[in-house]
Amino acid sequence: MPLRLVPLLLLLLCLCLAVPSRVQAGSPDTAGFMVRLTVPGLDYGRSVAVGILVQKLHGISIPDQSGSSGEIHYTLSGMHITDFTMPSTALGFVPGSGLKFSFSGASVSLSGDWHYKALFVKDSGSFDMRMSGLSLSAVLVLSRDAVGRPSVSAGGCSSEVGDVDIKFHGGASWLYNLFKHLIENNIRDHLKGQLCGQVTEAINSDLENSLQEIPITAKVDEFTEVDYSLLSPPDTRADMLDMPCKGEFYSLQHHSEFPVPAPPMDLGTSADRMLYFGLSEFLFNSAGYAYQASGALTYIITEAMLPKDAPFHLNTSSLAPIAVKLKDFPGLPVEVRVESSAAPTLSISAGNVTLHTQALATFSALWPNGTRSFLFSINASASLAARLEIDADKLHGTLALDSLVLTLVKSDVGDVHVNLLQSIIKFITKTIILPKVNERLSQGIPMPLLKKVKIVNAVLLNKEGFTVVGMDLRYSP
Repeated sequence: MPLRLVPLLLLLLCLCLAVPSRVQAGSPDTAGFMVRLTVPGLDYGRSVAVGILVQKLHGISIPDQSGSSGEIHYTLSGMHITDFTMPSTALGFVPGSGLKFSFSGASVSLSGDWHYKALFVKDSGSFDMRMSGLSLSAVLVLSRDAVGRPSVSAGGCSSEVGDVDIKFHGGASWLYNLFKHLIENNIRDHLKGQLCGQVTEAINSDLENSLQEIPITAKVDEFTEVDYSLLSPPDTRADMLDMPCKGEFYSLQHHSEFPVPAPPMDLGTSADRMLYFGLSEFLFNSAGYAYQASGALTYIITEAMLPKDAPFHLNTSSLAPIAVKLKDFPGLPVEVRVESSAAPTLSISAGNVTLHTQALATFSALWPNGTRSFLFSINASASLAARLEIDADKLHGTLALDSLVLTLVKSDVGDVHVNLLQSIIKFITKTIILPKVNERLSQGIPMPLLKKVKIVNAVLLNKEGFTVVGMDLRYSP
């Protein structure tokens, strides 16, 4: 029957995110990424799902029905839905289990053709049928399967069917009145007996299969992907549902686990917005680890990359005040290779978000024949202020230099005046490196949402060790 589509549309309500196969043991309070679905979110999901359901049911075709009583044989064919109403619907949390969906007072109108045969008498025509007083209540049990994907199963169902009324057109009325009530009773009994069975099958099969087809990871760029594994079954309470997810970045080239465990993260009792994301330091620091492993944090700086108004040039003549022995390399262009020497780490507190990074900057002279001569190398320890923002479907970040400390590592040109070099490295960082990094950050981290669902009215709150993002949702067909 068409009401089989009900549980399929409930997929919109799960909002159960992209889930991967690489799941490690973990507890909900040490997840890298937390998702909270609230009562307002559930109500919005219900309204969207019901609207889609009603729209999809209009015009849908229904398999032919046939039956008999004694010598009377009938067939209803070419049936399609002409109207469907569901005036009263409800969706709520079932503590410790999942979700409960119910509707009552629903009605369905259909049109089709009829054919009747009794002994040597037969007739045919068209008909209109209306089924009213339909009600159903079904529980969807949410869990986590063996490889970490969200799983759903039917936890119980009950249904009722009120009245079935058929109006026949064409043929001889005295013939079809003989089997009118027979057909009405058969359809009522059949529908009441099959409704829960079909809904249960749709939940256990169709909806479960749909969840299994959700992509297991979200690719961020050519270097990394992010993993939103479910670490444990969803935690359902009377007014919210929490989903602890792994929330870890991986290098696409050198896949390895981030060696630092996720710190505790408690979203408290936040429930004003439809949906909440908890973003742990673990999520961001695993990103730094993944980018470091993929070799993405390396930059080659040359004279051509400097802005025209730069206060210096990248050649041995311009840099001569930094080290006296640079005069042994007269008029040669200088190349600066800046590479991260350790994975960047992000720290989040109620007051600010700070990124700490260390890089090795190597200065080399370029000879006309294409060979390089090592000049000197320095270690740069930087502290950067980070700002997080969220748009319709991605989390974005921007960085600004806060402090920079330089230490000489090795020199082939004698003493290097690090203090004079400070302004050069700071200029390169602000005008070349940070714009490149911020351009990459502007591409954003994809948030785990279903297609056609966007984030609105987002608000970010930094806490100790994690950020909470509250948001409402909008579905666009």
